[in-house]
Amino acid sequence: MPGKIRINFLSVTTLAFLIGLSSILSGVSSAGNVTNALISLAIMVITLITVLESNSINIFLIVIVLISSLVAIVNKQITLLSPAVIACLFFMTEASDTSSVRFANKVYFYTGLFLFAMVVFMALVFGVHNYQFTIWRNITTVPRLSIGFEHPNVALVRWLGLMMSFVLIRTRKHKILAILIFVLVLLPLYQLTKSRSSTYLVLFVLAVKLIETILQRTHVHIRLRSFVLALVPWIFLVMSILTLYIPWIQQRFDALLSGRISIYRMYFNQFGIHVFGTQNSSITMIDNSYIQMLITKGTLFTILLMFVFTMVILSRKYLSLTLAAIIFAFFFLGMSETILQHLELILPVIYGLRMERPEPEYEGLTTT
Repeated sequence: MPGKIRINFLSVTTLAFLIGLSSILSGVSSAGNVTNALISLAIMVITLITVLESNSINIFLIVIVLISSLVAIVNKQITLLSPAVIACLFFMTEASDTSSVRFANKVYFYTGLFLFAMVVFMALVFGVHNYQFTIWRNITTVPRLSIGFEHPNVALVRWLGLMMSFVLIRTRKHKILAILIFVLVLLPLYQLTKSRSSTYLVLFVLAVKLIETILQRTHVHIRLRSFVLALVPWIFLVMSILTLYIPWIQQRFDALLSGRISIYRMYFNQFGIHVFGTQNSSITMIDNSYIQMLITKGTLFTILLMFVFTMVILSRKYLSLTLAAIIFAFFFLGMSETILQHLELILPVIYGLRMERPEPEYEGLTTT
């Protein structure tokens, strides 16, 4: 934890509420992205003011902020401040007491859940923003509904973020029942949106939580070393790059992903990969977060963001099964959705790391 610096309860809770609010608003309309930008700036300002007032210099934080600012200025895109925003959010959370973070996580979850339910209700009952989409899948067309959001995939990504937050809430009573209820809610959401990746990952996270809950009732605790999870984003980054350069890998993934790799390769041939990215390629539709970052934002930004993720994960030596599942789901979804800068998914990861039990409490438990 960064020295004697403390972030007050109100700041942490307010930010959790605002991120929960903006995550839904940005999914409903692109106008919500303005709210996201303001929240990101607020996170940086609060953190930097706190550091200055405490006369405690955090070199890691300062370097990340400076490099992120340089990349954002060169590319003229405020969204490229995200490595600094994530580092500041992590710093703020680490400087908050555990009880405040647990409450903030509940605020984020219940705020997002209420707004998500309202958006879906308005879409299904009154047809508000219930757009129809048609995709080509398995030699046939598949109809999809956006259920109030800009795209069907956006709806399920938001639901995944809520489920990642939900499994971190410590409630012994009715935990298994709540998990089963959310699985049942997921079924109609999938039938309406046909969003496969997020659906599978929601099931994965809930299943791991269910298994861990059952094991804990038999006093069995399994933990994973954090360096294993810290390798995950780098592995997916390398895998994504290989699909652009190695033909036989490209062909296999292309068949699996309905021709998406061919599209990525086309953009790669057209724009290439540069240190600071290619500004005129930012409007292209690339579903893979890792490839999208390399082409549109550049290698410097990509490596910086991966480095921040690595340092955040390595802040704990061991991780619970549930937290490991959340982290893996986040980076895996990056292979099919451009989500690696989304605070609604990053926030549960950072909260989960702060709420992990201290290392001494793990002594004598099973280690993998």
